[in-house]
Amino acid sequence: MDSLQIFRAGAFLVAGVLSAGTSWRCYQGRGQAAARTEGMSWAGIATTFLVFSQISLARGLGWHEGWGEWLRAIAKQEGLYADRRVLQITASIAVAVLVVLMFVYALIWVRHHVKRYFLAMSFATLVAGFAAIRFISLHEIDAWNASMPNARLVVELIATSGASILASIRFLALAKMAALEPTDEDPRQEITTAQF
Repeated sequence: MDSLQIFRAGAFLVAGVLSAGTSWRCYQGRGQAAARTEGMSWAGIATTFLVFSQISLARGLGWHEGWGEWLRAIAKQEGLYADRRVLQITASIAVAVLVVLMFVYALIWVRHHVKRYFLAMSFATLVAGFAAIRFISLHEIDAWNASMPNARLVVELIATSGASILASIRFLALAKMAALEPTDEDPRQEITTAQF
C-alpha cells in the first residue's frame, strides 16, 4: 500500500465532495437558470476530482498493475507506437496550451463572484492536463518527472486546495442567499400577498 497515493486520493476526495456539495446547493436555488448552469459546472468539477480520487486509490492499493502494458500492446497493434514521437509532442503542446488558456479565461472572470467556478474548473483542468501529459509519456517529460518526483504532488495539492476553498466559499454564499430568500411557508409573504 502506497501511503502517498492514499493521501492524494484523500485530497482529491475532499475537493470532489466539496464541489459536489456546492453543485447540490446550486440546484436548491429556485428558478434561477444561472444557478443551475453553475450547478452543472460544479458537478463536472466534482466528477473530475472524484475520478482522480478513485484512480489514486487504485494506484495506492496496487490495482493498476498491467494497464500500461495493455495500452502499449493496443497501440502497437494499431500501428500508433512506431511513429509516436510526433503525436506525443503535438498532444503535449495541445494539452499545455489548453491548460494555459483555461487559466487565463478563469483569471479574466475571477472578479465576478458568481463565475469563480471557472477558476475551480481551471484547477481541475490543471490536474487533468498534468495527468494527460504524463499519460502521453514523452521521454523528455518523463525525465523531468523523474528528476522532480514531488512536482506532481505539489501541483495536485495546489489544485485540490484551490478548488476546495472556492467550493467552500461558494457553498457558504449560496447557503446565505438561501437563508435570505422567503419560502412558501413564510408568514410575512402570506400577509404581503393577502394585502394585494
